[in-house]
This record gives sequence, structure tokens and C-alpha cells, in this order.
Amino acid sequence: MIARIGILDAQATATTAMLEERINVIKMEAANELETVFQEMLAITKAVIAFVEKHRKELTDDGKRKTVIFPSGEVLFRLSPATLSILDEEALLEILKSRGLTDLIKTTETVIKKALKDHPQLPTLPGVSVSQVEVVRVRPGQGGRELTVREIQKRLKQTV
Repeated sequence: MIARIGILDAQATATTAMLEERINVIKMEAANELETVFQEMLAITKAVIAFVEKHRKELTDDGKRKTVIFPSGEVLFRLSPATLSILDEEALLEILKSRGLTDLIKTTETVIKKALKDHPQLPTLPGVSVSQVEVVRVRPGQGGRELTVREIQKRLKQTV
């Protein structure tokens, strides 16, 4: 009986190894197929964005509309959330303290970026800048989800 346990263990080990090999082959095949799919999606998305950027004035009625509707889907012009960068946090902390803006400082002596971003004195604070970029999204028709070049590139990297 003990010998049988050893035989079954060896069989289980061999079966597991064979299963893992099959899974790896399937994963490689799927990754190759997905790479092709994502490369094509990326190329088409970049081409659509290039087209709408070139014809943006006409397509958005001189900027009055942020969504362009095509028969096969939509292109959406949206702003990303604003990001805040601080060159010298220690110096900014001193400025905030001297101006009585302690509500923008965590008790751990770090700047509360979310509060600072919305504060009316933000433009007068040295060493602080706020940046925001417009993100162009493409939404295929028939229940498709909004896609950006960055999202597709991320999915492409996950397959390689």
C-alpha cells in the first residue's frame, strides 16, 4: 500500500506538470493573439484620435460640444482629474503656517493636496503648480466601453 502511495504521488506530480505545461502553451497562444488584437486597437484608436484632433473645430462645433457622435460610436473629449505638484513641501508648509492656512496641513506636517488644490490662495503660493491634461476617449457602439490609448497600451503590456 505504501508503494502505491508513492506511485500515485509520482502520477499526480507528472499530471500536474503536464497540466502546467498545457496552461503555459494556452497562455502563450492567447498572449500572441491578444498582442495582435491590442496592437490593432491601438493603431485604430490613434488614427481616430488623430482624425478628431485634426477636425476638432468642425466636429465639436468650435468647442461647444465635448462628445462627437459617429454612426459606429462616440469620441469624448474629457479633462483628467487635476494633479498637484509641490516643488518644496517644507517651504510650502512654512508659507501655509505663516498665512494661517493650517487647515491645509495634516498633523503629520504634510500638505493636504486635495484641500490645497481647491483653495483660493493656491495661485499665490510659490513652488506649487497644478496641471491637467485632456484625455480623448473612444467609445465603440453596441454597448462598448470608453477606451484610451493608455488603457489599451496597459492591456497590451499585460499580455506580453
